[in-house]
Amino acid sequence: MMTVSDPLAGTRLAVLAVADNGRRPPELTEVAVVHLDDGILVRGPLTWRVQPNDTTPTRQAVKDFGLRRADLHAAPEWAQIAEYVSEVLTGRVLIAHDLSGGYRLLRGYLPDWQPPAVVDLARLARVVWHGLPTDDLSTLAQTAGLNPPTAPARGTPRTAYTCAQVLRALLRADASRDLPRRFAAGEFAVPAPWQPQMARRTGPLR
Repeated sequence: MMTVSDPLAGTRLAVLAVADNGRRPPELTEVAVVHLDDGILVRGPLTWRVQPNDTTPTRQAVKDFGLRRADLHAAPEWAQIAEYVSEVLTGRVLIAHDLSGGYRLLRGYLPDWQPPAVVDLARLARVVWHGLPTDDLSTLAQTAGLNPPTAPARGTPRTAYTCAQVLRALLRADASRDLPRRFAAGEFAVPAPWQPQMARRTGPLR
C-alpha cells in the first residue's frame, strides 16, 4: 500500500517507445506510451501510428518494428494525432530505453514539449543492477524475471510495456529508495544539450 512517506507517492511517469522508417533522417512511424503513477502501471500501452513522408521503411526498420509499407500508408498523418500524443506526455517524467534517439526524434515533432525530467532506462539499470553483461532490453527483461507472453505481441507497444515492467522491477530493487529525487536531479539523463553521438537502437525483443 502507498503511504505518505513512500518515495514514489506523487510520481507521474511516461514510458516511451518510438519507431521510425529507418531512413536518414528518420521519420516517426509509431509512438507508444505507458503511464506509471505512484510506481503502478495505470494506463497503456497507448499507441499511435504515423504516416511519414517516405512510407517505404527499410528492411531493418521492418525487422525491428514490424511496420510495413501498407501499415504506414493506412496510418494518419502527424497533424491528426499530435494533440493526443502531447497530452499523454505533458507533465510527466520521461522514461525510455532508447532515450537519446526517442527523445530527439519526438522533439522534432513536438518542439514545445519539455518533460520535467528524463531517465535513460539502460543507465538506470546499470546503477541498480550491478554487473549486467549488457544493457539491451532483452537482457533487462530477463534480469527483471519478466514473462514475455504477458507483453503485447509486437513493436513499440511491446517495447513500452516491457520497459515499464523493467522500470517497476528496478524501483523494487532500489536499495536507496531515492530514485524520484535522482530522476529530478537528472542523474540518469542523457547529458545536455541533447545532442547524442549515437542513438541506441532498442531492436526486437527475443
